[in-house]
Amino acid sequence: MTPSPDRSPWLVLLVLVAAAAHVLYLSFLCDDAFIAYRYAENLANGKGMVFNAGERVEGFTSPLWVLLCAAGIRMGLPPERWTAGLGAAVAIATLGMMLERRRRRSRSFLPGGLMIAGNAGWAAWATGGLETSLFTAFVSLALLTLVESGEAERFPVRLRTASGALLGLSCLTRPEGALIAGLSGVFLGREVLRGRLAARRWLGWAALWVVPLAVLVVWRLLYFGRPVPNTFLAKTPGLGMLPIGLGYVAFSVLRLHLYLPTGVVLFALLRRSGDGTRSPFLRLAATVTLPYLAYVAAVGGDFMDLYRFVVPILPFGLLAAGEALSEHTGAVRETGRSRWVRPAVVLGLAAYVGLNGATSYDSTREWTRRGLDSVGLLRRYVEDWSRVGRRLRALAAPTDTLATSAAGCVPYFSKLTTIDQLGLMAPELTRYEPAPYRRPGHSLLLESGELLARRPHYILGSPQVRARGERRRMALYVADGDRSKLQRHYRLLDLSLPGRGGRRCVIAVRKDVAEREVFRSVDSAGGGGL
Repeated sequence: MTPSPDRSPWLVLLVLVAAAAHVLYLSFLCDDAFIAYRYAENLANGKGMVFNAGERVEGFTSPLWVLLCAAGIRMGLPPERWTAGLGAAVAIATLGMMLERRRRRSRSFLPGGLMIAGNAGWAAWATGGLETSLFTAFVSLALLTLVESGEAERFPVRLRTASGALLGLSCLTRPEGALIAGLSGVFLGREVLRGRLAARRWLGWAALWVVPLAVLVVWRLLYFGRPVPNTFLAKTPGLGMLPIGLGYVAFSVLRLHLYLPTGVVLFALLRRSGDGTRSPFLRLAATVTLPYLAYVAAVGGDFMDLYRFVVPILPFGLLAAGEALSEHTGAVRETGRSRWVRPAVVLGLAAYVGLNGATSYDSTREWTRRGLDSVGLLRRYVEDWSRVGRRLRALAAPTDTLATSAAGCVPYFSKLTTIDQLGLMAPELTRYEPAPYRRPGHSLLLESGELLARRPHYILGSPQVRARGERRRMALYVADGDRSKLQRHYRLLDLSLPGRGGRRCVIAVRKDVAEREVFRSVDSAGGGGL
């Protein structure tokens, strides 16, 4: 591989400054993050790792993230105030470590670093309030450490141990960590077959992530009664979401402009196919990326813009593409035909960064397209639904119950026992049916007859918050045949929400609850909207 001409540590700093600016521009929290916050709050307050007190359901995807949030709450730090900053710090620190390690090995880091810092998906999901940034850090550093092991003579013990430990942490952070660890094992298994790594050392490396994963599965069985999160059962109905998932992966390539670095990697792989000289970087990237994206497609992807399910493999893949680009550029220079190479590389990188900048700007606006909600809309949801939760906290009794499909901000701020109409936090799913719409993560919906039979004090469905002067609207998820029953037992009230702007939201309140003194001054929304 051609030594890197970009050896100055100041270049690393410049890339990090650009990355920090991009992350700050897209910084946000999403409603799903508040699900983990609620679990963490209950854990910190001695109620256990539960969404509702007394109901052991694993409706979150990251035990490690919930533990971190709970630790912050115990120290008096509400997670909604610091998790976005922590995620950003982790993402930028990880990028700095990756670039500095390649710089010290005289590898080309600048093209890959610019592609990572400029990528809209990486910058957005450095925050979000979810565990994406932490998971991406563990995966990226583990894979890079494996590459460094492959570049050494005999796979040093220190590097093998570090990669296995990082993969173990990734398994505790997201379920997909087990998939990436397994694919990494395939990569190292090839080295066993080539005689570069002893089988017993491979087993020792695998134990570093298999043991934590096994402990996690046993804990899940003992605590929740299931070996996998409830979200897998509620979100993943076989391969029914595969067409949507394939579109999700395909559009991620287009919207994040990954076709440019992908073309570089494919060219490098084809150029060296069959001669056994492919770099460990490219071999590991090829081993991990395609199976991981196939998994993302199988589960249907996600409904939030900028493709958080693709993000965990982006830093490693883009750094591999950057090194492949520099290597090819160096090879062309050696032939003496290099006059056009540097301008072409600069132009290509500028186009990639500029196009991603346009994507970032576009996502800060409020819209829904192709089943995806923009960052701007996700910001609006959190602002509005937090107001709804706080308003309910002020009006409701502590023993009241709520039914909603927005199971993040509203339950977190209202503190009410909540029936999740999508089933992610449901103790059992037998009374849930396929949702009438196809949306990743929203595959099931509580039968409206069962919903009304449970007689929650408030039915919110999907909160429809509106500005002053806009027409009233609601999405309670009650079937036509059950609407007469809803009218008999519930009143529609039009709540004014705290904060500026005069925003309002319609909610169905059980009639006996609506007679309470606190509701006397609340406007009735009438029954015409039912």
